[in-house]
Amino acid sequence: MLEPHTVGGQAGTTSMIRNYLGFPFGTSGKALIDLARGHALLVGAEWVFDRAAGLRTRGRQLLITLAAAAR
Repeated sequence: MLEPHTVGGQAGTTSMIRNYLGFPFGTSGKALIDLARGHALLVGAEWVFDRAAGLRTRGRQLLITLAAAAR
């Protein structure tokens, strides 16, 4: 997962999200992001806090150049 500042971006700071499947009465952005983060970690995702500076292909792979590496 590539994030510029924090896990979840704007959703993580939203006090109430009312239009998300599975939460008929809404949920806080923090609660939703905590669930998503836990799920992502279970399937092996890692978080990188940076910005993308470039995207290219090598065969069937997508390669992202991070802003910190591009400096």
